[in-house]
Amino acid sequence: MDSNTKWLIRGAAVAVIAFTGTGVVTMLNFLNKSNSETKVTVDIDKVRTTGNMCPSGWAYIGGGYCQQIACFDTIGGHDSRLGGKGWKLCNWAAATMRLKGSTSKASTD
Repeated sequence: MDSNTKWLIRGAAVAVIAFTGTGVVTMLNFLNKSNSETKVTVDIDKVRTTGNMCPSGWAYIGGGYCQQIACFDTIGGHDSRLGGKGWKLCNWAAATMRLKGSTSKASTD
Protein backbone atom coordinates (compact mmCIF):
# COMPACT_ATOMS: atom_id res chain seq x y z
CA MET A 1 0.00 0.00 0.00
CA ASP A 2 1.43 3.38 -0.90
CA SER A 3 1.67 6.35 1.47
CA ASN A 4 -1.35 8.24 0.03
CA THR A 5 -3.67 5.25 0.49
CA LYS A 6 -2.57 4.85 4.12
CA TRP A 7 -3.36 8.52 4.83
CA LEU A 8 -6.76 8.23 3.12
CA ILE A 9 -7.63 5.19 5.26
CA ARG A 10 -6.45 6.97 8.42
CA GLY A 11 -8.49 10.06 7.52
CA ALA A 12 -11.59 7.94 6.87
CA ALA A 13 -11.10 6.17 10.24
CA VAL A 14 -10.83 9.52 12.05
CA ALA A 15 -14.00 10.76 10.30
CA VAL A 16 -15.94 7.62 11.31
CA ILE A 17 -14.73 7.88 14.91
CA ALA A 18 -15.64 11.59 15.08
CA PHE A 19 -19.09 10.99 13.57
CA THR A 20 -19.79 8.10 15.94
CA GLY A 21 -18.58 10.13 18.93
CA THR A 22 -20.92 13.04 18.19
CA GLY A 23 -23.81 10.59 17.83
CA VAL A 24 -23.08 9.07 21.22
CA VAL A 25 -22.84 12.52 22.83
CA THR A 26 -26.14 13.55 21.23
CA MET A 27 -27.81 10.35 22.44
CA LEU A 28 -26.53 10.85 26.00
CA ASN A 29 -27.79 14.46 26.01
CA PHE A 30 -31.20 13.28 24.84
CA LEU A 31 -31.39 10.64 27.58
CA ASN A 32 -30.30 13.15 30.19
CA LYS A 33 -32.99 15.63 29.13
CA SER A 34 -35.77 13.02 29.16
CA ASN A 35 -35.05 12.15 32.80
CA SER A 36 -34.81 15.74 33.98
CA GLU A 37 -37.33 17.18 36.43
CA THR A 38 -40.27 19.23 35.23
CA LYS A 39 -40.85 22.53 36.98
CA VAL A 40 -44.41 23.63 37.67
CA THR A 41 -45.27 27.23 38.43
CA VAL A 42 -48.41 28.28 40.27
CA ASP A 43 -49.90 31.74 40.00
CA ILE A 44 -50.96 32.36 43.61
CA ASP A 45 -52.99 35.46 42.68
CA LYS A 46 -55.01 33.40 40.20
CA VAL A 47 -55.69 30.73 42.84
CA ARG A 48 -56.84 33.42 45.27
CA THR A 49 -59.23 34.97 42.75
CA THR A 50 -60.67 31.71 41.40
CA GLY A 51 -60.61 29.57 44.54
CA ASN A 52 -59.75 25.91 44.84
CA MET A 53 -62.48 24.43 47.06
CA CYS A 54 -66.27 24.03 46.98
CA PRO A 55 -68.54 23.19 49.93
CA SER A 56 -69.59 19.58 50.47
CA GLY A 57 -72.25 18.56 47.92
CA TRP A 58 -71.21 21.30 45.52
CA ALA A 59 -69.21 20.88 42.30
CA TYR A 60 -66.67 23.20 40.71
CA ILE A 61 -68.11 24.43 37.39
CA GLY A 62 -65.24 26.64 36.23
CA GLY A 63 -64.32 30.28 36.40
CA GLY A 64 -63.98 30.15 40.18
CA TYR A 65 -67.61 29.12 40.82
CA CYS A 66 -69.39 26.17 42.43
CA GLN A 67 -72.95 24.89 42.06
CA GLN A 68 -74.97 22.53 44.22
CA ILE A 69 -75.52 18.93 43.07
CA ALA A 70 -79.01 17.45 43.36
CA CYS A 71 -80.55 14.08 42.57
CA PHE A 72 -83.42 14.00 40.07
CA ASP A 73 -85.64 11.21 38.77
CA THR A 74 -85.02 12.03 35.10
CA ILE A 75 -83.90 10.26 31.97
CA GLY A 76 -80.78 11.33 30.14
CA GLY A 77 -77.89 10.63 32.45
CA HIS A 78 -75.83 12.73 34.79
CA ASP A 79 -74.67 16.26 34.03
CA SER A 80 -71.53 15.91 31.88
CA ARG A 81 -69.59 18.28 34.16
CA LEU A 82 -69.93 15.75 36.99
CA GLY A 83 -68.58 12.78 35.04
CA GLY A 84 -65.45 11.02 36.27
CA LYS A 85 -65.31 12.96 39.53
CA GLY A 86 -66.47 10.13 41.83
CA TRP A 87 -69.77 11.71 42.90
CA LYS A 88 -72.15 9.24 44.60
CA LEU A 89 -74.93 11.33 46.15
CA CYS A 90 -78.06 9.67 44.82
CA ASN A 91 -79.43 6.72 46.80
CA TRP A 92 -81.87 5.29 44.26
CA ALA A 93 -80.92 3.48 41.07
CA ALA A 94 -82.76 5.61 38.48
CA ALA A 95 -81.57 8.94 39.86
CA THR A 96 -79.37 11.30 37.87
CA MET A 97 -77.15 13.99 39.30
CA ARG A 98 -77.69 17.50 38.02
CA LEU A 99 -76.54 20.95 39.02
CA LYS A 100 -79.25 23.17 40.53
CA GLY A 101 -79.71 26.62 41.94
CA SER A 102 -77.48 29.63 41.82
CA THR A 103 -73.72 29.56 41.76
CA SER A 104 -71.39 30.37 44.63
CA LYS A 105 -67.80 31.63 44.58
CA ALA A 106 -65.23 28.91 45.28
CA SER A 107 -63.24 29.48 48.44
CA THR A 108 -59.48 29.22 48.87
CA ASP A 109 -58.11 26.46 51.06
